[in-house]
Amino acid sequence: MAKLALEIPQKPYILTVGGVALIEFFSKIILRYICNKKVINEEEIELYKYGIEITLSSLLNIILILLISLITNTFYLGITFLTVFISVRKYTGGFHANTYLTCNFTFVCCYLTVVAFTKQELIKSGYLHILISLLCILVILLLCPIENKNKKISNKKKMKLIAIISYLFWSVFSLIFIFINPILSNGILFTLYLITGLVIIGFIKERLTIKSQV
Repeated sequence: MAKLALEIPQKPYILTVGGVALIEFFSKIILRYICNKKVINEEEIELYKYGIEITLSSLLNIILILLISLITNTFYLGITFLTVFISVRKYTGGFHANTYLTCNFTFVCCYLTVVAFTKQELIKSGYLHILISLLCILVILLLCPIENKNKKISNKKKMKLIAIISYLFWSVFSLIFIFINPILSNGILFTLYLITGLVIIGFIKERLTIKSQV
């Protein structure tokens, strides 16, 4: 089994222990434990390392949103945001940051944007929401799924279908829920719009990357 050295990571991160990024630091501790138990082969080390890092980064994202939602007194909106974002984004794909720091920062900014738009009630017309939702579904239909270079998609048609179904489900749910809780309903819709925006940005980034490699 190959030795795992705790080298200083190339990915900059704001929280460090002895100069080592926390996410990579803890991922290597977990990976060492797994390797010592001889659960994985040497060839699988990098794959597991990436998977553990992504999991830790995702957990940190969730913790950050929950903490911010508690501080800003928007806890239920935070739960709604996380539920919708995770359940839809998983199938649409979209913009991916190059570092964990950028990922966490972007995710927090996304949540704060949804909170601001929701609280200000920038879109009050139900008909306008329906129109924007239909345009977003068209974007999902044309562009999704956006593939992550570190995670290849084996069945794109299935992913696209699930993405559309999940998007439609939350869109319809939000329009029904508007009579019960308008704020959470708007939170769902603005989260969906945000996901669509990330899909467009991810698509543009992907095209530019391909173009630069030609």
